[in-house]
Amino acid sequence: MYLRIEQIGAKNWRDAILLSVAPNQEKFVEPNSESILEATFGEDLYPIGLYDHQDMVGFALYGFYDHVEQAIWLDRLMIDYHHQRKNYGTLFLPLIIERICKENRVKRIYLSIVPQNLKVEKFYQMHGFKATGDTDELGEYIYALDV
Repeated sequence: MYLRIEQIGAKNWRDAILLSVAPNQEKFVEPNSESILEATFGEDLYPIGLYDHQDMVGFALYGFYDHVEQAIWLDRLMIDYHHQRKNYGTLFLPLIIERICKENRVKRIYLSIVPQNLKVEKFYQMHGFKATGDTDELGEYIYALDV
C-alpha cells in the first residue's frame, strides 16, 4: 500500500466524480460532483482525492475554517464501494487530519452524521470524535475532535 492525498483539480476531477458509495449508502453522503461544484463556486472548501498508488479510492472535502474558534469542518469523507472493507477509512482519516492541521491552526475538527448512519457514527467514535449534543440545520448529529 502506498497512500497519498492529492488536491482535486483539472487532472483528477473526473476520477473523483466516478467514485460512488454503495446504493444503500447514497442517502448518507452527497455525490462527489456536488462537493466539487461547492468547492469550485464556494469559498474555503478543499476537495481531495484519496489514493492507493495510482488509484483514487476515496474522496474528502474539508473547509469552513473559523479563525476565532480555530475550528474546521471535515465536510465529506467517502470510500468508493469497490474499495470498502479494506480499512481505507481508518488509514486515511489520520492522514486527512494531519493535512488539515498542517494547513491551518486547528484546535477542533467538526463533522456531521446522518442519524441513521450507525456504522459511520461508530467509526468516528472509534477515532476520537465525540457528540457535541447539537444538530445542524438538516438534523444531522454534530461531532467534534479536539486536536
